[in-house]
Parts: sequence; structure tokens; C-alpha cells
Amino acid sequence: ESLRTALENKDKIRAILDEHRSTPHSDDWLPTAIYCEKCGRDEMDYERYDGEWDYSYKCASCCNEATIDIRTTKDLKLNWRTDWPMRWAYEQVDFEPGGKDHSSQGGSYDTAKGIVKEIYGRAAPTYLQYDFVMIKGGTGKMSSSSGEIFTLSQAYQVYEPQMVRWIFANQRPNHDFSIAFDSDVIKTHDEFDRAEAAALGPKPEKLGKWPLLRRVYELSCTEAVPEKAPYRAPFRELCNRLQVCDGDIQRTLGRFYSNDAVTEQDRKLFVDRSRRALFWLENYASEEFRYKINDQTISLDLSEPQENALVELRNLISSCDLESIDTKELNQQIYDKVIRAAGCDAKEFFSVVYQKLISREKGPRLPGFMKEIGKDRLLGLL
Repeated sequence: ESLRTALENKDKIRAILDEHRSTPHSDDWLPTAIYCEKCGRDEMDYERYDGEWDYSYKCASCCNEATIDIRTTKDLKLNWRTDWPMRWAYEQVDFEPGGKDHSSQGGSYDTAKGIVKEIYGRAAPTYLQYDFVMIKGGTGKMSSSSGEIFTLSQAYQVYEPQMVRWIFANQRPNHDFSIAFDSDVIKTHDEFDRAEAAALGPKPEKLGKWPLLRRVYELSCTEAVPEKAPYRAPFRELCNRLQVCDGDIQRTLGRFYSNDAVTEQDRKLFVDRSRRALFWLENYASEEFRYKINDQTISLDLSEPQENALVELRNLISSCDLESIDTKELNQQIYDKVIRAAGCDAKEFFSVVYQKLISREKGPRLPGFMKEIGKDRLLGLL
């Protein structure tokens, strides 16, 4: 019935559309698209509305000529600019946001406002323009027609559901933004962790942007808003420590986080984030960020200064309390007691050590990396 109404008022619809067109529609224009019931194509020699429930056409591809009943056919539909306002009226829509491509002057929202009022006797819904969601590092907006798209399930492989909600709630609807799957995944996790801590922390005397930050966090929650911030392992650190522990989540938890993730909820969140960190490392992280610690000693052809430097490094590791020493102090001792003492070029020294540890020329910052690998394993690999 709504489709018939549009066809009966085709001249009025054409006039509304032509107000925003440089080239008017032809006099025989119809607000519909028809597909041939024999071959399924939509190129026609002619098509016309015959009145009442009859619609006739001749297919340009297979020459099939037919008159169909609007009430029973599955091959006839309204075009977009007419279909949208028809559905507003049929579904009694009060509010509907739309992309900026529909929101420009003379765009489909402008023409739909006129059509729903003039043809269907209903006011247009309250409207909010939103912008595009991009893929960080992609070529443009996410688009199913171009094939450049990530599904919600794919986003959940990297981000917890609450974080996905937070990413959207943290943006103004009429600004475009990107969802990152590259190294900015680390930045996104850090920003969420800071926002969560601030939103669930003490209410500041000078509110500033705190009410907005708090409201965005509330909107992100998939369950009741917690009273205090749970423990969240820093994402970059977690990725490194998971690799140190060969991807073993429970071993990473026991070795590095047993004093931080103390509640059952903390441990659940830790496991959830660890699984996503491992997936990100495997599928999206850059080669420079991803590594595997060797499980046996690697033989290398070394110069005398390099050999001396490795001996001095083993001596340093054996003699110091690797767990308690500050990373800055350890770094200074590496330069003073190893590199300078052995007369070895610093770049060559670091290259040899990383090859011994992960079979790569470069890797994570060495002092902290050594502390996380641990004394016994380090001495074996060196």
C-alpha cells in the first residue's frame, strides 16, 4: 500500500527531488526499481505504473514482457530516496541518525523530509548526523561495498566489549574517528585505563571535564558501574611479559602480577586482556614488536671485543641482584662494566645480545628485558 501511494504520487515526488537536481528527472520517471522475474536483471526497455495494483515492464536483456501485481511480487522496490521516508511513516519513526553522506544540503535526508510530509502526511523524525568510522591505516571509511570492513567480532578479538563501547561513546557523533588495529592499540588501551581510573576515582573539586569523562565511562559499561577501578595490566608491558613467558597466561600472571590481580574479577580481566594481547601480537603487531625468546643457546661468530663483552655481561648478571636493581642503574652498569670495560662498540654489543636472546638485531630495551627474562635463563642463553 505504501509503494502504491508512492507510485500514485510519482509526479509530486519527482518535483521534490528535482528541487535539488541540476538535471530534472524525465516525465516518465518512476520512484521504483524492477527486476525481471525471468532473468533477474534490472535493465528495462520500458516500465510503467498502470494504476491500481498493476505494474508493467519489458526486460531489455531477455525481452520478457509482463504485468505484475504490486501486492504479490518480490521483484519491485522503491528507490532509496523514496523508500527511506516511506519507512519513517510505516514504522512511525521518531528518531533516526544518519551518515554525513545523507546529511548534506539536498541530500537524501532533505528530500525525505519533503516526501514524508507531502506524500505520507507525517513529520520527519528528529535527526542526528554522524560521521564515518575509519580503520587506522586503511584507505578510507569502513564500507561493505568496498570490502574494507571490520566486524564487531573482529574488534572483540582485540578489544574487550566495554572498550569497544568506550571507543564509540568517547567520540562526538559528527566527527569521524579511526579504530586502530596497528600499534595504536597500545595507546587506546592506555587511554581507556586512565579514563577508567579517573572516572572511578575521587570526584575532583574543580569538575572541568570530569562529568563528561564519567558519563562516557558509564555508557561504556556492559554491567553495573563498579565502585572502584579494577586492576588492568598495562597493555605494552603485558605484551612483552607474555612473550617472555612464551605466551603462557597463567605463568605470566603468577610471575609478574600475583600481587596486583588479587580479586577474582581482577584475574578474570587479566586473562581476558591477555588473550586479546596474544591475538593482537599474532595477527596485527609489527615484526619489531613481536619476538620469541630462544629456547637454546645460539652460536655466533664473534670478534674478540664482542666475546669479552659477553663474558663481562655474564659476570655482571651473576654478581648483581637482577630482580631488585633499578633499570637505570642496570643500564649504567652495562655501559660502565661491560661495553667500556670490554672495549666493544655499543651497537655491536647490543646486536650480539639480542641475537643471543631472540635471534634478532634489535629488541625491547635491554635492562628491563633482562630483568623480565630472569637471571638463570639469561645466563643460559648468553
